[in-house]
This record gives sequence, C-alpha cells and structure tokens, in this order.
Amino acid sequence: MKPTTRILAELKDRVSQLGAASLSDRELLTALLAYTDVPDPDGVSLQLLTRFHSLGQILYATVPALTDCGVTQNAATLIRMLLPLWGEAMLSDLPAKQPLSDSARIGEYLIRRFAGLNTETVYLLLLRADYTLISCLPVAQGSVNTANLNNRTLVERALFAGAAFAVVAHNHPAGDTCPSQCDLDATDSLVDAFDAVGIPLLEHFVVAGRSYAPIMYRANRPRDCLPADFYADAGEIPW
Repeated sequence: MKPTTRILAELKDRVSQLGAASLSDRELLTALLAYTDVPDPDGVSLQLLTRFHSLGQILYATVPALTDCGVTQNAATLIRMLLPLWGEAMLSDLPAKQPLSDSARIGEYLIRRFAGLNTETVYLLLLRADYTLISCLPVAQGSVNTANLNNRTLVERALFAGAAFAVVAHNHPAGDTCPSQCDLDATDSLVDAFDAVGIPLLEHFVVAGRSYAPIMYRANRPRDCLPADFYADAGEIPW
C-alpha cells in the first residue's frame, strides 16, 4: 500500500469510529492534502503548521505562500477556496428574515461575508425599516478613501433599493481592526452623504479574520438613530 493511501485509510478509520474531532490539526490537514496531488502530505502539513502556526492562518494564506511550503498549485487553490465556501455555507444557514439590529449580528454576518478575502474590499449593506437585509453589495476594492469610494453611487444604490438604513464595512486582510485616518475620514464623508438623502448610515465596520470593530462607536461617534442595545457586546469588541 502506498504511504498516501495508507495515511488516508488510517484517518478514514479514525473518523468513522470517533468522528473528525478526534483528528489533530496536523492530521486534518494531512487528510486534506492526501486527497490532492501533494506527494508528501504529512511532511507538507508539518511545514505549513510550522510556518503559519494554525489551521486558521493557513486558510488565510495566499497561493504563493502555500506553494513555497511544498503545496502544489492545485492543492493551494483548493485550500484558498475553503474559507469562501465555508462563509457562503454559513450565510445560507442564517434565517433570511433575521434582523441585523445589533452590532453582534452584523459582525457575525460580516465575518462570514469576508471569509477568505485577501484583498481589501468594501461592502454596502442595505436594510429595511425592520433591519432585515435587502442586499449586501461589493462597492469597492482597495483601501477605503474618498478616491475609491464613490459616495454618490452608494447613495443611489440605497435609494434605488428603498433602503431605510445603510451599513458600510471593509476588511483589513493584515489582521488589525484598528481604523486608519482614511477610514475615519471616509466614515465622516459617508455619514454626510447618506444623511443628505434621509437614509442613516448606522455604522462602518472593520473586519479582520474572525474579529470586527464598529468605527463610529469606537471613535465615540454613535448615531442617535440606532436601535436600543445596538452595542450590547461593545465591551468584547477588539481595538
């Protein structure tokens, strides 16, 4: 029996008897790589964990960074697909009419929406009067600044959708939720643009991996139009 075939057979037996939770991070990664064209899945999994320290960081790694550790192009592409696939699967499990009426629910939604994105991306969430989601639209890529964000376009989309409220969010792929000065300036500009048409911008969120932070709350600029207890979890938000 080939080494890779033997590894898969042993791991399959473990999973069938004890479940996937019985496998260590290295064994889980080895099992995934064994199903691809990686010649030495156990050795490569050890190399990946040594460099990136956790499965989570491996899933956020770029394709070139993965191939530097001996992962083939096909396997690296598969690994890069896992987080977006998980994010979409988790989003599909959320109740369609669940109101996004507090920062915790919006943060949970956004973490799933941004899963696997290594490029800074801006999303516009449009909400009904009961805070249920109308749509979540990608509106820009790159750093958040007045040059990349066309406020008029964002406002027009909100008006066309008949939105009662708007939320803006962008990610920091480097992993820090602390906003830049550009983030703060863009937030002020967006607040003015949406207020001018009577559609309050509830918050501007920064998302980094599995963390999120509301810019306006942390900058001591919360909106008067927010529902009660919107920031009930604010004490646990990083930054």
